[in-house]
Amino acid sequence: MFIRLFCICAGWLLWSACGGSVVQPLQKHYTISVRDLRGKTVQLETPARRVVCLFNGSFDALYMLGAETGIVGIPANIYTDPEYYEAYAKIDERIRRKQIAAPGSWQASNIETIAALHPDLVIISAGQADAIDMLESIGITVYAVASETYEQIYKETLDIGNLTGTGARAAQIVNYSKAEFAKIQQYTNNIRPKKKVYYAWSGGRILSTSGTGSMINSFIELAGAVNVCRSPVDQPNVNAETLLHWNPDLIVLWGSKPVDVYAMTELTSLKAVRNRMVKSMEPAFFYNTHTLKILYASVALSHWCYGAYNDRELEADKRDIILHLYGERGLKLLL
Repeated sequence: MFIRLFCICAGWLLWSACGGSVVQPLQKHYTISVRDLRGKTVQLETPARRVVCLFNGSFDALYMLGAETGIVGIPANIYTDPEYYEAYAKIDERIRRKQIAAPGSWQASNIETIAALHPDLVIISAGQADAIDMLESIGITVYAVASETYEQIYKETLDIGNLTGTGARAAQIVNYSKAEFAKIQQYTNNIRPKKKVYYAWSGGRILSTSGTGSMINSFIELAGAVNVCRSPVDQPNVNAETLLHWNPDLIVLWGSKPVDVYAMTELTSLKAVRNRMVKSMEPAFFYNTHTLKILYASVALSHWCYGAYNDRELEADKRDIILHLYGERGLKLLL
C-alpha cells in the first residue's frame, strides 16, 4: 500500500514539476496552402521536392514552371505516345533514357508503386476518386486537377507553382497568357459574322465532336469563332445529316488527317470541304488545350478563320509563345 501511494505521489510531483500539462506532439507548421478542384485544402510545410504527376496537362505545367527536377513519377503515356516522348526527350535526359518511374496515368494509378517513391505531393486527375482516397489514407498529400476550362488551367498552374516553390514563375506565364488572349479578343470582337467551327476527335472519328461544356468549346470561343455543336454534352456523336445542316466554315481535327474528311463522300457538299478549310492541329503537342498552350491553339484557329496572320507570322507567334511558356528550353522543342 505504501509503495503504491509513493508511486502515485511521485507521479503527481513529476506532473506538477512539468507545469501540470501533458506533453503534446509537435504541430506541423504549414507555409503553403491551396484549395484543389474538390474544394479540399492541400497543405505543405515546404515546397514539394518529390512529385508524382499523373495528369498530362499538369505534367506539362511542371516543365513550364521549371519544377521538373522534382518529378519522380510520370504518366505512362509520356513513354508510350511517340509524340509526347519525342518532345519531352528533347528537354529532359531522364525522359529520353526512360529513367523516371511511370506508376499510372490520368485513368489509373498503382498505389503501391506511388507510395514506394515517397512523394511529397501527388498530382492526379480528380476523376480518380478511389486512388485519391487510398493515397490520402496512407498520409500522402494529393492535389486533384481537371483542366476542363481555361480558368481552371490558370488556377491549377498558380497552385502547382505555389506547391513547388515556383509561384513567381507561375504568375508570370499566367499573366502573359491572359494578356495575349486579350489581344486576340480585341481583334475578333467586332468581326461579323463569326466563323462557324466544327471539331472532330482523333483516330478518324470525324462524326465525334465536342459540345459547349468542353475545353474545345473554350478554345474555339477564345479564337473568336463559334462552335457549331451547341449541345452541352462534352463529346457527343453526330450523323452526317446533322453536320450537313450545321455546314461549318472550318473543320478542325485532333489526331486525324484532312484526307479522312475529304474521303467521306457524304460530306462533299460542306462549305469547309468545298473551300478546303479542313485543318489538323499537328504536331498535337503544341496545341494541347488542357495546358497554357491553349493560347497557341486559339491563335492558330483565329488565323485559319480570319487570316489575321500569314503562315510566316503564325510560325513566329508559335516560337514566341513556346519561348515564353518554356523559357530557353523551348528552342529545343521547336527543333
